[in-house]
Amino acid sequence: MNTESNGPVNRKPDIFVAGSPRSGTTILQKTLCNSQFTNPMLGEAQHFFNLVQAYDSAVNLFDTKTKFYFTKDELFQYHKEISGDYFIRLRSKFDQNTRLVMKCPGYSKFFPRLINLVPHSQFVMIIRDTLDIVASHIEVGERQRAANETNEFPREQIRHIASRINSIYFPIIRNKELFGNRLIIIRYEKFVSGDEAIRRLAKFLNLPDLTSVYKEKYSGLRNFQSDSDKAFYSKHWEQDITNSRIGRHKEILTPQEIDTVKKTTKSLRNMFGYT
Repeated sequence: MNTESNGPVNRKPDIFVAGSPRSGTTILQKTLCNSQFTNPMLGEAQHFFNLVQAYDSAVNLFDTKTKFYFTKDELFQYHKEISGDYFIRLRSKFDQNTRLVMKCPGYSKFFPRLINLVPHSQFVMIIRDTLDIVASHIEVGERQRAANETNEFPREQIRHIASRINSIYFPIIRNKELFGNRLIIIRYEKFVSGDEAIRRLAKFLNLPDLTSVYKEKYSGLRNFQSDSDKAFYSKHWEQDITNSRIGRHKEILTPQEIDTVKKTTKSLRNMFGYT
């Protein structure tokens, strides 16, 4: 099996995008993929993250199941080789110095495993007002219902939707020190409202052209409409970055629902200054 080393000298780290679904991860990935130093935007990297999830499961079940097949070090080395080989195969589709940008938001909770599985990497986590995240989920559910599909996000499950947001962010936040200087956290509201967040990203990721190309017309490989579940698709993915969605929850959620979300995600909101 071919494996990547801890990064060739002439290639800078690959990039993982983290965040809850409906928090702006797609717009963030699209922006990063406008750089000449990264790959054209791809669809969700669910296959790769399924492999990471398998490693996480094997570690968690080690004492009762996995120990019969691997030592802990053997298990780690095996999955590290799989991850390295995966990146070699994917990178072969582009220039060998291309920095890969990978994301699948529902799997962000497994990112602490990537710290060592993919050591030559950096992490960008986007956080958004949890009220707007939940409101966006509700909109998805209503589109599903209108299309005679199962509504995955009914209003009576507001608390569950909010709790899932916690479950995605807290594994990263609680292990923040393990990421060291490889993690940057971006607030959605700042990202869509000016150039400061773009400059921070460009400097942190060493993507010098990002500040000049992030507004360029989309030219990625992912077709947002045909390569996305229709209910999850957002027309804003194909448009210029806009702050028009900030505070969207005011038009979607009732006062009681707002109170429920605030209480359920109180710790997360306090950490990032959401009142």
